[in-house]
Amino acid sequence: MKNGDRSARPERTASILEDAGGRCLTPRNFALGFAAVLLCLFHRVLLGGESFALGDFSAFGYPLAHFHRTSFWNGELPLWNSLSYTGIPWLAQWNTLCLYPGSLLYLIPPLPWSLNLYCVAHLHLAGVGMYLLTRKWTGDNVAAAFAATAYALGGLTQNCLMWPNNIAALAWLPFVLLTLRTAIQTGGRTLLLAIVVGSLQMLTGAPEIILLTWLGGAFVALIDLHELPIKRARRILRFGLVVIGIAALCAIQLFPFLDLLRLSSRTGESSGRSWVLGPLGWIRMIAPLFETRLKGTGAIFHIGQAWTHSIYLGLPVIWLALHGLISMPPLRRRLCIAVLTSSLLLTTGLANKLLEAVPIANLMRYPVKFILVWMIALPLLAAFGLHRLRSTRRPMLTPLIGMILLACLAAAVLESPKPDSLPIEVVKRNFMWRVLLGAASIAICIFSVRAIGAKGAACQGGAFFLLVCDLFFHQPSLHPSIDAHWYTEPNPVMANFSDPVLRGTHRVHPGRSRQLQNNFNVDASLQESFILTRVSMSMNWNLVEGLAKAVGFYSLWLPTQSDAREALFRDAEDLPAGLADFLAIRNLTTVENSFDWPLRDSALAPVTIGMRPLFGDAGELFEHVRSESFDPRSQIWIPRDHEAALKNLADAKSAVADILIEGGTIRFSCTAQEDCLAAIAVTRHPGWEARVDDVISPVYPANHGYMAIRIPAGQHSVSLVFRDRAFEFGRWVSLVTLIGLIAAWGRLGAQAAPPKVT
Repeated sequence: MKNGDRSARPERTASILEDAGGRCLTPRNFALGFAAVLLCLFHRVLLGGESFALGDFSAFGYPLAHFHRTSFWNGELPLWNSLSYTGIPWLAQWNTLCLYPGSLLYLIPPLPWSLNLYCVAHLHLAGVGMYLLTRKWTGDNVAAAFAATAYALGGLTQNCLMWPNNIAALAWLPFVLLTLRTAIQTGGRTLLLAIVVGSLQMLTGAPEIILLTWLGGAFVALIDLHELPIKRARRILRFGLVVIGIAALCAIQLFPFLDLLRLSSRTGESSGRSWVLGPLGWIRMIAPLFETRLKGTGAIFHIGQAWTHSIYLGLPVIWLALHGLISMPPLRRRLCIAVLTSSLLLTTGLANKLLEAVPIANLMRYPVKFILVWMIALPLLAAFGLHRLRSTRRPMLTPLIGMILLACLAAAVLESPKPDSLPIEVVKRNFMWRVLLGAASIAICIFSVRAIGAKGAACQGGAFFLLVCDLFFHQPSLHPSIDAHWYTEPNPVMANFSDPVLRGTHRVHPGRSRQLQNNFNVDASLQESFILTRVSMSMNWNLVEGLAKAVGFYSLWLPTQSDAREALFRDAEDLPAGLADFLAIRNLTTVENSFDWPLRDSALAPVTIGMRPLFGDAGELFEHVRSESFDPRSQIWIPRDHEAALKNLADAKSAVADILIEGGTIRFSCTAQEDCLAAIAVTRHPGWEARVDDVISPVYPANHGYMAIRIPAGQHSVSLVFRDRAFEFGRWVSLVTLIGLIAAWGRLGAQAAPPKVT
């Protein structure tokens, strides 16, 4: 910037804050106006007549919310889920939102309306947060409103409406950056506020978004340290205090998650090899239908990845982001370019070696998630670009030339679509509408900075209207909905299940029927897809009906559960009979029809007693269990490490009764003529504690991933209780931290109060 521009900037900045648009777009007015916009866009689900149903919303988010709500009204804290994967930690999954305070929004009102309200409310929170952040950084109400609209209605943010945890994490992201920078600069009570806000995002359970948030916060802090070297050590100390405070306050959630992560099979083995945008996938930021296909549900799917249906941001946002990037000081510009370039290389799959070398990146699993950096950074850069444009009142030539070249490149690439993608005419027509709306918005934006009074405010309003229309309607059915009554209608297949299944002691298993496979691969409508997923108990729908399954749909599971999943997810006629009998699978869908649930008479109870122990190496047990020769009625496979303690046991006449499996509790009574083993077809976890007649008994691994208990001769009452020790320890850490924060808030307030005059 020239010296003349430097001296003129304060006056120009003050003038643009006092224009008609700046006076209208106050924080209160923006929050109310944006709420009205969302009510117009999502009135069908907000008024309760319809509900979101696409993808993970109906198959993952809604069942988890239903299970959470049921536990809440029963006065239970669900540490263990006995209905999925033959038992799996629940709270430790983190993305179950079990301890997130915002979950009260769907825990108290009726579902599914409350979950729709929860998601849209967090979309509104995301817009308000980005507005406050960019307003603080630019001092420009209009630029802040533009960035907030682009962030909240961008393709990826709208796509995250199907994940309650992800939309909540994106909503708190701007608030974390805002309070973190303020805390580092000023200290005092702002440190405590940053800890509370950061903890709210931490409890949402979206690891990738949380990680990128804090990388962004560290990035901003490093720039501040370079440009404002005053009290550098104190600023670093404040940053560390905020991080430690959040970790301590959220220990009640983080400790169980880290313990489950340590035990789980979550690795980065798929990173860099699946679900990437591809070398040219970034073009979808301005041409949303490039290399996509349309399914019967009405939703658009990207070829090559299915994590997000859209990454669209639009030409006006990218143009202003280029404007803001070019006008930055050299150091900031170089750092921003480096961050954006590296994230784009990771997203497109061109930096696979880096993914394999960085353990944290491996945990992200799908490289396409690195596009989050662009979805967050570009609205921020656009705010700086619009502020620069309104300050100088003349657009730079370079961003305009760059936008023209980018649009021409996209148009040229669209000429060579993939064979199974949408027709080229549809893609081109959609792209031309994006160009026309973007060009009109850019033209009005340029004109508005020279207009004054009501004319300027009207131009700004027109530009916002075009931006909202472009972002919300950039592709068909980004978030389609169905009648809400389909969620609450009685499930017709429930009549097929016997009393043990309905009580949760026996299990069902949705085999991979051809009908269910076609549901995900052919042109089933959204309503047909929803109904088939529900009646087949696919994904997590068994949680809604209260039925136990041998598999499930979660982010983390134990390695032994991965093996069982691999063996059980076959066609019904290939199911390992011995393993299925041991796991108490009483009903199984047929290969041809997901609506049929024929009875398996050979299924055992989930607790059996009196089998002969066989010993083998731990790595070979599953091959024995999945083999055709495995008979769970007379055999139980134990790792060879426990042979000395159990080798004297043999077949014994015995009986078991009164089996109860509910949450993290297992109870049964049994009678044995001599010492023997009881096999329990529930996932083994270090947190299980067993008692035989109130005497603690060791829990042995059995049948590769399940449990066995030694039963003395006679009649006994046996109970097993799941104790999450990481949760119990984290609970005390969080409680002590909370008390410390309350005390610190009062002490810092007392120090800040002026002394009384006597």
